Amino acid sequence: MNPVCAPFFLLTAVLATAACTRQTPPTPDASLIETAAPGARLQLVKGVAMPYEKMLGAARFTSSAAYEQNGYRIESGDISLNGTEAGGLVSARGPDGAILAMVDEPGVPGKSGLWQISPEGITSFAPSPKADYRQPDTIALPPDEVQTQPSSTGQQEGPHIIDFVAGYSRAAADKIGDPVSYSLISAEMLNLSLRKSLLPDITVRVAGVRIIDEDFKVVPATLARIRSMFPLGYGFGDADLSVGFADDPAAQPPGLAQQRGSRILSRLDSTSFRHEMGHIVGGGHCNSGSEEEKDDYRFGFFNGKSGSIMCGNYTEYYSNPALTDAHGLPRGDARTADMARLWRERAPAIENHFLPLDGERLLLAGSKGNTSATLTIPTVGVNHYAGIVVADQWTDGPRELARDYGPYTRLVALVTDSLNNYSQVVLRGQRITPCSEAALPYYFGCVPSDPAIQLKISFFEEDNPKLVGGMVRGFMDLRALDFFDPTWSKNIQVIFSINRRPKAVWSLDNSQTGGAVTSIGTVEGARFLAMVATHPSTGPTEVVRSAETDFSYLTPTVTDAAGESHVIRLRAQRQLQWCANTAMNVRDLCQADGLTLKVSYFPADNPTLAAGHYAGQLQLATINAADTEHNPVRLDIKIDK
Repeated sequence: MNPVCAPFFLLTAVLATAACTRQTPPTPDASLIETAAPGARLQLVKGVAMPYEKMLGAARFTSSAAYEQNGYRIESGDISLNGTEAGGLVSARGPDGAILAMVDEPGVPGKSGLWQISPEGITSFAPSPKADYRQPDTIALPPDEVQTQPSSTGQQEGPHIIDFVAGYSRAAADKIGDPVSYSLISAEMLNLSLRKSLLPDITVRVAGVRIIDEDFKVVPATLARIRSMFPLGYGFGDADLSVGFADDPAAQPPGLAQQRGSRILSRLDSTSFRHEMGHIVGGGHCNSGSEEEKDDYRFGFFNGKSGSIMCGNYTEYYSNPALTDAHGLPRGDARTADMARLWRERAPAIENHFLPLDGERLLLAGSKGNTSATLTIPTVGVNHYAGIVVADQWTDGPRELARDYGPYTRLVALVTDSLNNYSQVVLRGQRITPCSEAALPYYFGCVPSDPAIQLKISFFEEDNPKLVGGMVRGFMDLRALDFFDPTWSKNIQVIFSINRRPKAVWSLDNSQTGGAVTSIGTVEGARFLAMVATHPSTGPTEVVRSAETDFSYLTPTVTDAAGESHVIRLRAQRQLQWCANTAMNVRDLCQADGLTLKVSYFPADNPTLAAGHYAGQLQLATINAADTEHNPVRLDIKIDK
């Protein structure tokens, strides 16, 4: 087994010492606190003090990797109990000081799960629901997407970097609070397992984070369309895999994967992602010893005392006959259970779906309105006179370095909503040094100069009064330049998924009756002109002076229990105090301050809808009389028929 580091609470400085020989996985895209010499492996960096003892009790945490990425400080390592290895722990401290930790201590009931500490120090722990990882959890999808069988001529040398887009339902993003943090610790929990399995040259990395309004579940139909929900390619992180995380604690199995493919679907869980990645590589569960499998090494392993990630998922190890457990028993079999060999063979094919991004990534993701993200960028030169400019043709912002010392730069970028509608979003960009917080192109350094600058990108609702409700996504390319060294530059891709918080959230729910149902909601505070949908496919988007009927049809998309999509029909009507009621988008000032809307579901309007349970969301917006502000309204839908 690999040597371990000194106990975490004894670490006071850099961990890369003779007493600790493990290294961080190669992460050329990460912004590390400290790096090795050019061409060498990246070394361990300073630990991040976190109050693990309060949560772990009698167990002890031993750090094996600590680094900074995307403004977060990531740390991972082993948990031991009475001198025996008992699991693993991965944590991330965000720019605001909040901590999210993923704990895997399978030997103690209720100890595995997600541990959160707010910036104010409020602690909560959510145990992972029970799971049976021996259930069938792989889906066969189109053969043109399935990767080819590895060559038998040998294994390619690493390092190998596998990038994934992490996608979330709104419910999942709201539940964990910080989807960027959860994505980073999910990747590091897998990387911890790879290192412990003697696979240090394979790293899984977060390429992008995206949140969508749909509250999807862990079902085969959702996995089948996960690539359209969280696409790969340029603008989405140039990733190799699409991974969806759902708020679905009762899901059994807890995750699904496309065998030897590029799609994963998982509930929020501390160990599901690493198990499903084993299926992406091509691995199976426990080898049955059957005639078909007796000479097949692509399986997990159970030696009578210890299992593996693919055979039970109660440990941080992929099967590897070169390793032994605490009882001296092998953790694999060269003939029937050697997932380490399979990882080495398959990693080159998986990482080549798309070429990796040449530069740094900044991930901005949030479902609760105003949000910010930071990235540390190492600079060069004697005085490090570096600033940041816009490098793509779609974003409005500075394109040359300047002495502009404004507090921030206004960036206008293109975004798309869940229906691929294009609009614009305004973001604020700042270049931060120990001396100043200034506009992006400002290039003056500190004296004495710091060898890095920090990029901060922020979304504020007040800057976007006409942005539609719901999640929007986009990207922009920036570039760091040095005023006195024209040979140096650093590419930066900002990938964002952000939301204007709704002014009101209404519910349309007939789950108690199964028949017709009506919801009436009010938006207070101003004399609004009308209510519109945010896309023509879901309802009227233009304000009119009159309509042929006194209601409007809304046609949102909902999903059934199997994850299949359906369009239903609703009726929407403005309720006026002193005049006749109208269609929701009719111009009418016969009202008090605020707007009241009545939305109804009638079974007769949906004659082809099959019996079953349906759920979805509809984004609407109120428009004030001057058309200067659109206030988002969200309708949550639950229909039984």
